[in-house]
Parts: sequence; structure tokens; C-alpha cells
Amino acid sequence: PRFHMPHPIGVVIGVSIIGRNAVILPNVCIGLKMPSEKDADDPTKYPQLGDDVFVSTGAVLLGAIKIGNRAIIGANSVVLSNVPDDYVAVGVPAHARAKRVKD
Repeated sequence: PRFHMPHPIGVVIGVSIIGRNAVILPNVCIGLKMPSEKDADDPTKYPQLGDDVFVSTGAVLLGAIKIGNRAIIGANSVVLSNVPDDYVAVGVPAHARAKRVKD
């Protein structure tokens, strides 16, 4: 429930698993690192987003990675590895930089 894409222009999402209350902004790509026919329908080969994840504009998430609950992905970041719960990931390639301050 409550999956939110405020402006879905340019958003590309493969066969990913997306948790509850996720927010995905424009020009985000969520997909495979190296596509092949055998991986095309396997959701474990795509990024898996936890609950309450926020993906900023222009971010790219590739491969069999897990984005933890309440994680934030910075604008134009390229995420190629796992992001733990409550962390902010930024950069090219992205790294989990700081733990979020809980509300």
C-alpha cells in the first residue's frame, strides 16, 4: 500500500520487490547489472527495496542488492551494493554515508 511516484516521468523499474510506503521520484532506474534472458523474470536478481524507502531523482539501483527499511538514496546516486536499514546512500558509486536520525 501507498507506493508513491509523484512524477513518474522517466522511471524504469524491472521485476523488483518494493516494500510499503516507498517513494520514487522522477528519472529513477531500478534494474539488472547485466541483463540476460534467464534473469529477466527472477526478482532476486533485481534490487529489493524495504519499507519506507525514499529514492531521489535520477538515482540508479542495479543488481541483486537490498535497500534497507527507511533508507534514503540521494539524487543521481548509482547504488551497486546493499544499503543497511536507516542509512543514507550517496555518490557514484553510492556508499552508505550516515545513519538517519529517527523521528
